[in-house]
Amino acid sequence: GYLASATPRDPALRKKMSLSTLTIKQSYFEEDEFDSGRRNLLNYGHCFGHALESASDFAVNHGEAVIAGMGFANLVSLHRGIITPAKYREFEAILRSHYPQFDFDTITAEDIITYLKQYKKRSGCGLTMILSEDVGKQRKYDDLTEDEVRTVFAEFTGNYPRTSGAKPRGRAKASAAPAGAAKRPATGAKGATGKPAAKTTKSPARRPAKKQVTKQVTKKV
Repeated sequence: GYLASATPRDPALRKKMSLSTLTIKQSYFEEDEFDSGRRNLLNYGHCFGHALESASDFAVNHGEAVIAGMGFANLVSLHRGIITPAKYREFEAILRSHYPQFDFDTITAEDIITYLKQYKKRSGCGLTMILSEDVGKQRKYDDLTEDEVRTVFAEFTGNYPRTSGAKPRGRAKASAAPAGAAKRPATGAKGATGKPAAKTTKSPARRPAKKQVTKQVTKKV
């Protein structure tokens, strides 16, 4: 697949990928104009992806959120025995290098569940997700339970790659003063030698030169 390419951001490859994707999507649209059957499968990764976008206050963009959603859906498939462990590892190895840099400690499973309940393609009493068995073998499920989502969320986020560039939700807190910043010594503070800091004395202010000159001239006269 394109994500498995060594140069997925190459302009020529991206153009080829876009044309291929649009051709595939067109065939789904033509076959299922009202999105009531096969076209639903194009939402693979979107169920969790849309929930992640909303829960993160859109700190995660749509494309990256869908990639994370595919990984989440694959883990649900693994728990249900829909996908084999070998196939899951194969998919995860590809997706993992494209996961968004995001701190999942800033959201909870309950946040995800709240937005999964609002998903527009939901049609049953349970939660909806497109699950995958293999390349080109997806199926829509409307029977996910909240406990199932909580269990998978805990495992998915526990194994999620941690990076220093993770995007937190909301505004960043003001940073503390940089290390080594100069501080004004307190009154009576000891210096580096451990002795009280020496007091400084003020030198008497000099008189303006103009006045001194005037005095000398007056004396001579």
